Amino acid sequence: MVEEQAEPQPLQQPAVQIMQSVTITPMPEFCPDAKIGTSLSTRWNNWQSDFEMYITASGITDPKRKRALLLYQAGPRVREIFKQIPETGTDTDCNIVKEKLKAYFDPQKNRGTKFIVLDKQLKNTMRH
Repeated sequence: MVEEQAEPQPLQQPAVQIMQSVTITPMPEFCPDAKIGTSLSTRWNNWQSDFEMYITASGITDPKRKRALLLYQAGPRVREIFKQIPETGTDTDCNIVKEKLKAYFDPQKNRGTKFIVLDKQLKNTMRH
């Protein structure tokens, strides 16, 4: 009787995950007082979206670190605003920071537009 020989199995190499070092430039601060064309709400939402991309690219997953980095990267003016907001959760509640700041900046969507309308109304009143 002839025994069948099993085909030789290739040697299994342990899976090695190679992490490439990537240098990521810090984000620009968010300046709520800047006078540029888009609304404050739109600018905050865009900055927040960029921050999410930054966090993903950085590989940061720890909620405490995410929260600290969000407030740090947003800049001193945003931190000043955030300190005035009540019930901001614990130091691991990154989502609460996002929600509270969004709630703060969203009502100010048309802050520039309202000013322009009021300015025009004032000028019209002064003419008559």
